[in-house]
Amino acid sequence: TTPGQPGYENFIQTDAAINPGNSGGPLLDAHGRVVGLNTAIETRSGMFAGIGLAIPINMAISVMRELVDEGKVHRGFLGIEMDRMDAGMAELYGLSDGGGVMVISVVKDSAADQAGLLEGDALVTLNGQKVVNPSQVRLAVSAWRPGTEVHLGVVRYDEASGQARRLDLTARLRAMPDASGTRMDGPSETVPPANLQMGFLEGVVIEPLTAPDHEAYGIEDGVEGVIVVSVKPDSAASRGGLEQGDIILQVNRQPVKDVAAAQAAVASAGGRMVLKILRDGRTKFLAVSR
Repeated sequence: TTPGQPGYENFIQTDAAINPGNSGGPLLDAHGRVVGLNTAIETRSGMFAGIGLAIPINMAISVMRELVDEGKVHRGFLGIEMDRMDAGMAELYGLSDGGGVMVISVVKDSAADQAGLLEGDALVTLNGQKVVNPSQVRLAVSAWRPGTEVHLGVVRYDEASGQARRLDLTARLRAMPDASGTRMDGPSETVPPANLQMGFLEGVVIEPLTAPDHEAYGIEDGVEGVIVVSVKPDSAASRGGLEQGDIILQVNRQPVKDVAAAQAAVASAGGRMVLKILRDGRTKFLAVSR
């Protein structure tokens, strides 16, 4: 997929020139057979720059048939936001084969929510098939009709015991909403900034998240957390992937609304903990040692 695309298209990458005006036209193979519909280009100038993308013809035909027969395209909706599994989280969850995706958020009252899926879970199988990346899950779910029952293989980390356990959940897909996305409501309390480190992770300096930070980092109003001012190189937090500018939202599923809450959450955690962070507009989970 390409930046800005919702992730439901399984594009063919081609070196054939695609310019404004021939988008939607056929992508042909050497025998003149239509193999795709020209859709997008990767460009800085607005014109062809060497990378073209086309929708595979089998997907286009499937969509066409649904439009002709029923007047609309039916896509299943699970109701999760996902991220790739990094090495630290895979180790924490005991996933040595490198498979699975992290569940970053779950839409309220969605199929995933009704099935019992939680943010911070690792989705490792879908109907018995190994999950490799988020795109695979999106494509599979969108290909099924609403009402389809799907089986989810999940690994959930228990912070209290420090162990990960396997769960088998069943979700009944719902219809793809016309517009998706959630927004956290409620204003955050403005706290005077102050560099605070005592009682938090070694080598990490954090500050309260203020109104100017929301504007500077493009953070939605109502998002609460603490901002990472600096991370000492070669510290445990740095090795876990924490970076300067990250917004820490949760520690071991506990919301972190201010520095005091962050300190308290870390103080009650064990040797390793899971941080939910916001980075470049996307949420992510990190496994960090104390």
